[in-house]
Amino acid sequence: MDPYLVPKRERGRGKGEPPGRRHPVFAVLRALVILLFGILIVQLVRLQVIQGDEYAQRAEINALREVQMPAARGLILDREGRPLVLNAARFSAAIVPGDLPERGEVGVFRQLERVTGVPTEEIERKVLAGIELRGPFEPVVIKPDVDEETA
Repeated sequence: MDPYLVPKRERGRGKGEPPGRRHPVFAVLRALVILLFGILIVQLVRLQVIQGDEYAQRAEINALREVQMPAARGLILDREGRPLVLNAARFSAAIVPGDLPERGEVGVFRQLERVTGVPTEEIERKVLAGIELRGPFEPVVIKPDVDEETA
């Protein structure tokens, strides 16, 4: 048989090989790829569906918030070495509305009232005003200038 008369799809095949038969190496590779994708899908379902709530709680606990604290400055002195201004630490009682429990915020407000002496209604008003002005994740000052023990 003349090689130019053989159809293109049959040219590369060996003589005793039946048409449509594939190499076993490709079958093994295909099975390996399918197996790996199957493992990935099972892992995805496990992490997202089965353990999703656990990881959501971990993420909420691990949320870091950066609070800007101005650096403590030294004394400001005049040319003769007498202090013009004195530095003193000041503490404030503040709350982050986004960290409040969904159903237990009134209990937190009552506890703050006991510690700071600020009425619960006033705390609630300040928290709501703080959410409107700055959002739920910015601290809202409940009582400025509290002593270090209260803070």
